[in-house]
Amino acid sequence: MKPNVFFLIIDAFRNDEFRKFCRLHPTSNLNKLVSKGNYFSQTVSSADATLLSLASMFTGLYPFKTGIKSEKLNKLNSNVNTFFDFLKLENYNCYGYNPTVVNLANLLPTFENDDSAIESSPALTRGLGEKLLQNLDKLKEPWLIFVHSTDLHDPIIIPKEFDQNDFGSNQYERQISAIDNQLGKILKKIDFAKTLVVITADHGTYLKQMNVDNKNINFEDNIKTEILQKEISKKIPAFLGPLKDKIFFSTVERRRKSKLKKIENIPLEPYQRRNLTSEKFNTEHYLFDELVMVPLLFAGYGCSQKKIISNQIRTVDIFPTLLKILGIKFDENSRDGRSLVPLMSGKNRDELEACMESNPLIQIKSNDVIGIRTSNYKYFRDVNESTKRVNLYDLVNDPFENINIAERNPEVVKEFEMRLQIILNQDVNLSINEDDESSEAISNELKKMGYT
Repeated sequence: MKPNVFFLIIDAFRNDEFRKFCRLHPTSNLNKLVSKGNYFSQTVSSADATLLSLASMFTGLYPFKTGIKSEKLNKLNSNVNTFFDFLKLENYNCYGYNPTVVNLANLLPTFENDDSAIESSPALTRGLGEKLLQNLDKLKEPWLIFVHSTDLHDPIIIPKEFDQNDFGSNQYERQISAIDNQLGKILKKIDFAKTLVVITADHGTYLKQMNVDNKNINFEDNIKTEILQKEISKKIPAFLGPLKDKIFFSTVERRRKSKLKKIENIPLEPYQRRNLTSEKFNTEHYLFDELVMVPLLFAGYGCSQKKIISNQIRTVDIFPTLLKILGIKFDENSRDGRSLVPLMSGKNRDELEACMESNPLIQIKSNDVIGIRTSNYKYFRDVNESTKRVNLYDLVNDPFENINIAERNPEVVKEFEMRLQIILNQDVNLSINEDDESSEAISNELKKMGYT
C-alpha cells in the first residue's frame, strides 16, 4: 500500500522562532515531531511572500520560471506541471485546505473536498483544526492532505486561553503555542508508520516587539483595529478606491515616522530597527533571513529518527524529496530542486546556492530585488538593474545582516552576480499568462489577506 502524506504549511513561520519555541518548550508537539524525523535547520525560501514561494515550492522551479510574475501577479503557466500532478498520476486522493488566492493562481489541483478554498485566511486555531480532526478518518487511501494555515499571518488572532504570558512574551510566540496545541490533537490521529508528515512555511516575517537593554519595545498591530479597518475598507465603494489608497499609504508613512521618532534615542542594531519599523507595504524590498529562512521537517514514513541537518537547502527541493521518498519517478534534471534524501541518509552533498526574489506590491510599484544565498554570503540587488541597490552580507561573521559589505568587496559582488546570471540565463521557454481578469481576482484576494 502506498504511504499517505500530511503536508502542512504554516504561513509566515520563521525558522529562528521555530527553533526557539522547540528549545523553550521541549515537551511541545513540534519538538516531539522533530525527535521523530529529519529537521533541516538552514532552509531558504525562494521568495519573501506567499505566491512566488508556493509557485517555486510546488513546481521545483525558481519563481521567474513559472510565469506567475510579470508587471502583475498571474496564474501559473498552464504548461508547468506541479508535483501534485505526479501524485494524481499515481492515483493519490488529494485533499486540501488553503487560502482562496492559492487556487486563483492555479497552484493547486482540484481537491476531492469541495471546501478546499472557501476562506481567504484559514487557520488551525480558528476552525480548521477541528475540521481536520473530523475528516482525517474519512480520507480514502492513499491520500495526500495539503493544509496551508495562516495563523501567524497578520493580523494574528490569538485564542483567548493562549493570550497570556505563560505562552509567550508577544503575539507571535503565543500563537505558536496555540498552533502547537491544535497540531498535537491532529498528530494523534496520524499513523506515522504509513504517513509521511511534512511541515514547513512559505516565508518568514518581521517581528515588531523585542526587549532591548531591559526595555520592552512593542510596535505590534492592534488586532481589533486591524480587523475593523479591514471591514470598513470592504464597504468603501470602488470609485473611491484611489482616494482610499492615498489615505492608506499616507497613514502607513506617518506610522513609520512615528515609530522612528520613538526609537531614535535607543541603541538598536540595524536588524532590530528594520524589524520594529517594517510595514508590509514598504516599497523598498529586501531579502533578509527574517523573511526567507523557514523551518522544514520530514517525519514518519521513510524518515529516520531525529536527524538535524545543518546543510543549507532550499524550499525548491521539497517536492523532489517527497516524490523520492514515495518512490515516484520524475525527471529531476528538468527542475531546479534536488532531492534531499541523500542528506537524510547521511551522505555528503555539495551545497547548492539558493536563488531568491521579492514579491511585488499590488497597488503601487515596489523596488524589488533578486539574489543568491549560500551558507557564507547573502547577495541581492535590484531585480532589473544589477548595479542598483546592491547588498552583500557576510553570514559567518554577521549572521544578523547588519553591515552591507558590497562596496568594499567588489570582487565578491562580481562573483555572485556571475552566479546569478548563470541562473537567470537558463533557457526558459514559458509564456506568461497575462489575463487581466485573473490578475485582478488575485489582487483583490490578496487585499483581503492584508496585502496591498
